[in-house]
Amino acid sequence: MNVKLTLKMDKTIIEEVKEFSAAHDISVSKLVEQFFRTITKEKNHPTKQPVSGIVAELLGIIPQNTAKEYRTEYTDYLTKKYQ
Repeated sequence: MNVKLTLKMDKTIIEEVKEFSAAHDISVSKLVEQFFRTITKEKNHPTKQPVSGIVAELLGIIPQNTAKEYRTEYTDYLTKKYQ
């Protein structure tokens, strides 16, 4: 469920964020949500490194059970290539 949140920030930052969001085709709300998700994950898992929003979006594209298969296939390919 989405809920409205009002934030007060420096006008210059707001303008820069709006330019960034337009250039990257992502809403300011989504940027703020991703930032909040990142910092709350850090709090809950301090040993893990935070990931950028783009990386977070890409996570899960390759199913976990096949990720090892791709790694193995690529390792085999490199081994054959450089033998």
